[in-house]
Formats: sequence, structure tokens, C-alpha cells
Amino acid sequence: MKPSLETAALATLAALGLGLIAAPYGMGVIFEHQYQEALSRWAEASGLKVDIANYQRGWFTSEARLAAHLSPPYSPAGTGARAMVLNIHQRIEHGPLYSSTGTALGGALAVVTSTLTLPPQISKALTGVLEKQAVAGASTVVALDSTSRTELELAAFSRPYSNGADTLAWHGMRGTLAITEGGTRIVFRARAPGLDIRTSEGQHVTLKGLRLRGDYRRGAHELWLGKTHWTLRLFDAGGLPGSAGGIALEKLTLTAWSSAQGDSQDSLNSGLKIAFDKLVAGGRSLDTGLLDLELRKLDAATVALMNKEMKRLRTRGASPQDVPGPPVQLLQQAVPRLLARSPELDLKRLAFTTDQGAVNGRLLLTVDKAENLSLAPQDLPLLLNKVRLEAELTLPVNMLRDRLTTPIRQRLMNRQDPWSAQSSVSDADIARAVRQQLAMLEGKGYLIRRGTQYQSRLRFKAGRLTINNHPADDVIGMVMMGR
Repeated sequence: MKPSLETAALATLAALGLGLIAAPYGMGVIFEHQYQEALSRWAEASGLKVDIANYQRGWFTSEARLAAHLSPPYSPAGTGARAMVLNIHQRIEHGPLYSSTGTALGGALAVVTSTLTLPPQISKALTGVLEKQAVAGASTVVALDSTSRTELELAAFSRPYSNGADTLAWHGMRGTLAITEGGTRIVFRARAPGLDIRTSEGQHVTLKGLRLRGDYRRGAHELWLGKTHWTLRLFDAGGLPGSAGGIALEKLTLTAWSSAQGDSQDSLNSGLKIAFDKLVAGGRSLDTGLLDLELRKLDAATVALMNKEMKRLRTRGASPQDVPGPPVQLLQQAVPRLLARSPELDLKRLAFTTDQGAVNGRLLLTVDKAENLSLAPQDLPLLLNKVRLEAELTLPVNMLRDRLTTPIRQRLMNRQDPWSAQSSVSDADIARAVRQQLAMLEGKGYLIRRGTQYQSRLRFKAGRLTINNHPADDVIGMVMMGR
């Protein structure tokens, strides 16, 4: 007997209903597997030890608790302090869910809500200061194609924290992180309105209007290539060690980028561009500064190897100050490979303005196929023949005159007879020596004066140095002699 149409429809609806009921649990199983893999990759990349302290899978939701151990290199080495543990609680809603965060995330595999809990000794100190109970929270939507988007918030302080001597005002931070294209692309944005730290010893640090955005893709040799852009409205610090007179910086923009070239993506280019409206440091001020720097034709495989080795050293338990750079053996292997690629260092522009006038410069340094050469002393003569350097500099006459005054004063004082009754050098003697030095440099053609500016063009090729097309091998000797 054939089933009726109504019976078939009911059976279909029943099967669909059972599928919808079972789907969340099945997707929970799928997500749990992806979750553990993603957590392992993140822990390996960051160098943090992260444990899944507890994972309870439910039918529609699951609960997870993570323990992130902050130990060297994230905590000071040699202090005897125990490693800090951050607890992260996560509530996971299984799909299929609908999310309106974007077309790529229209169908969600899971939605993860994370809450960070600080260690008791820290959370107790911050009682009554945080605007929200949790110091940090995040909401992550994981799509059916494994792409994800996370919205992160670090809670602001409702009032400045104080321990009776020092104060800390924190205005919070918000950001987003999107992982797409099968985990090979990362896009992030963040904004922090401000931070203010003041100590009883007169030290202070103020930061206002920080914004950050970046876009990176994983390329050949597992290198992440892309661009990061920072903007900062104000940075002000005073009383810090080595910062006599304080440091103040207004309207800073910083862009760092990297890209790969060639059919096999084996040539790496990178750049850094920094600009600011005003910088005050050590009692001196600069206006409208700009630095635009590029490194080109680096061997991508060698750079990846150095990055991997540095990460291995840092995750071995050493603090950053114990690992200042790649080991000597690694450098000995890497330098010949880098030099064989004919690398280029291009300072496309250096410009800033002082109260004495504007300074502008550029520099291009290239190494022409220095194969089988290293930085060893026996290779240096051959390496210098492979180096090409072109540089241009324009600076105010008064600035150069002032910069020459101090070393010339010291040189004249060193020439004095220690048994002489006169133990000082007159300002007139110093001014006369500075004029003579500048006249000598102009007479040799090393300096070209145009109004209130000096101009010079330097070239180094095949081991020979010229300045403004004049042979200048004697300059190297003068520099070596400290003159």
C-alpha cells in the first residue's frame, strides 16, 4: 500500500525536524575539533602556554575554561616571581545560527563569548575601578566556512586607579579581528582613547587617541605579509630614565608593510614610514618630521629561518633581554644568503624642520651580487667593492656651524698645555676655528652653499668615495682620526 501524500509530508517534516535538532550537537562536535586545532596554532604562534582546563559539550551550548600561563618571555626573568595565570571563560553556542555581521558570516557554525578573569591579587586591587565586572570580553562568530570575526573590548576604568602613591587612568580599548580565506588572512582594527600614568617619583606617561589597523596574508615560507597603520594624537612622557627634559610627540602616523616578489615569492620587500607634526625631546624640538625607509630584495627563506629561530629561543624560557639578536652561528649562515640577493636599503626621504630651518636627505645603499661573501674581516675588501652608496643632504648653515662648535672646542682644549696659566679657550678662538673648518670643506667642494643652506651629494662605488663629484678619500681618514 502506497503511503498517502500527507504521510510522506509528515515523514519529511519529521526527518527535517530531527536533522535540525541534531544539527547543533553535530556542529558542536565539528567546532570542538576546529577549536582545539586553532588554539594549538595560536599558542604556538604566540609562545604562550594555553591549557584547556575544562570543556563541557552540550547539545545547544558548550562551556570552556582556558588557562593562559604568563611566564618568560612574558614575565621578567630572574625575579623569582611565580608565573601569572589568566583564566578565560567561554560560552559556545552551536550553529546553525544566523549572523548579520557580514555576508561572509551569514551562516554561523558557532558564536563564542569570552570573558577574561584576572588573578585574585590583581582583580582585588582593581575593585571599584572597572566600569564593567570583567576586565576584557570578546564575541567571536565562526562561519560555516571556518572564517571568523571577533569583537574585543578591554574595560575602561570608572575612575583612576591609585595605590596611594601612583595613579593609572585607563579609558578602555575596542577592536575587531577577522580571520578569513581559510585562516590565511587576518584583518584587525583597534582604538584606545587614552592612558595616563603618574608616579610618586615624578614620572608620567600620557597617551591619547591611539588607532591601529592591519591586513596580513600568510605567504611563502609561512611569512605573514601585509600592512599595519598606527595613528597617535599625543604621547607625552617625563621623568623617565634617559629622557632628560621629557618627550612629547604630536600627531604621529606609522605605517609598516611587507610584500613578496617573484614567481616563487622568494624575494621580500618591507618598508617603514613615520611622520609627525611635532617632537620635543631633550630640550630640542622638531616640526613636521618624516622618515620613509624601504628594504628590498631580501631572501624570504632566510628571513623566515631567522624569525623561526628567534621565536624558538624566546619560547625556550629566556626573557627578551637575554636574546638581543640572532645567534652568531645563525648570522654567519644568513648574511651570505642575504648578500647574494643584491639587497637594497633605500631611505627615500628624511625630512624635519627645526628653529634653524629645514633638513632634507635621502640615501640608497645596494650590494651587487656579493655571492660567497660574509662580514668576516678577510671578505670586507671584496665586499666594499660590491657596495654602492648614494646620499644627498641639505641642512641649514647655522645648524652645521653649531654642530661643529662642540667637537672643535674639545679639540682646542685638548691641545692646550696642561701647565699653562690659561686653562680655557675663548669663544673667539672657537668661532675662528669653525669658520676655518667650514671654509676648508667649501674649498674642497664638499659643501655647496646656497643661501642659508648647505648641500652635499655623496657617492661610494668600487671602493672610491666622492662628494659633489670631488674625490674624497681623505674624508675617511679624517673620520677615522676623529677630526
